[in-house]
Amino acid sequence: MMLKGPWRRRRTLCTTHICVVFGFFSVVWVLSLWSGSSSSPTDFYRKYYRDRDWTTTDELRGLVYFTSSFPGRSLDPRDGHLPYTFGKTTRRDANVWKEKIRAIDTVAPVVIFSKTYCPFSTRAKELFAKLDTQPKPLVIEVDLREDTDIVKNELSRLTGRATFPNILLRSKSIGGFDDVQSLYESGQLLTMLRDGHIVVHGA
Repeated sequence: MMLKGPWRRRRTLCTTHICVVFGFFSVVWVLSLWSGSSSSPTDFYRKYYRDRDWTTTDELRGLVYFTSSFPGRSLDPRDGHLPYTFGKTTRRDANVWKEKIRAIDTVAPVVIFSKTYCPFSTRAKELFAKLDTQPKPLVIEVDLREDTDIVKNELSRLTGRATFPNILLRSKSIGGFDDVQSLYESGQLLTMLRDGHIVVHGA
C-alpha cells in the first residue's frame, strides 16, 4: 500500500536521519583508524592487535627477542607477525612465541640497551666486562637500528625509563649506569647476579 501525504514525508525524513547518523559515526570510526595509524603507529597497533593476555614482562622479553634475533628488521607495529607484541593468526602461534621469548631469561639474563655514542652506556658495558659474567650481557645498540625511536618509546612504556643505558636483569629494569654502579659499590649487584644464577668471575 502506498503511503501518501504526511506519512510518506515522515518515513522519508526518518530514513534520511538514520542514514545521516550512520554515515557520521562511520566517518568518525574511519578517521580514528587513520589518525591512529599515521600519527602514532605504535598506539594504533597496541589498540587493535595487542593480545591483552600478555604481561608487561612478556612484552619486554618479546622486545629483547625481536631486537636481538632479527637485527635486519625494524619494528613496524602495524605488521601482524611481530614477536615483540606477539602478532599472530592463531592462539597456537601466540603460544610458540611465548615459549621462545621466555627462554630469554636463561639465554640472556642480563641485557643492556645501549647507544654507541653514550658515555654512560660505555661505562655500563665496561663494568660488566670487568665482572666477567657468564652468560655475558646481551648488548643491543639501539642507535644502530632504523627503529630507534620506536624501541626507545617501547622501553619507556615497559620500564618507565626513557634514557640509556637501560639495563635489564631477568626482564626487569635495574636502571642505568649510575644505578648499577651504586648497586655494585654496595655489594648488592653481585648478590642480585648470583641470585639470578649468573656466574661472576671478576670483582
